[in-house]
Amino acid sequence: MFNQALVVFRRVAGAFDTWRASQRLRGADDAMLADIGVARGHIDWLVHHGRRRN
Repeated sequence: MFNQALVVFRRVAGAFDTWRASQRLRGADDAMLADIGVARGHIDWLVHHGRRRN
């Protein structure tokens, strides 16, 4: 029971981290996105594929 709760907590925490990262990038201006080489329409891809998974 405890292990299942821990797995659920980790999934929720991971989803929250992904959401938080995408919100930060959505608040970035176009110059900052150009510096890292990402178009505004590709923020979701960057957050999903561009982060190291532990």
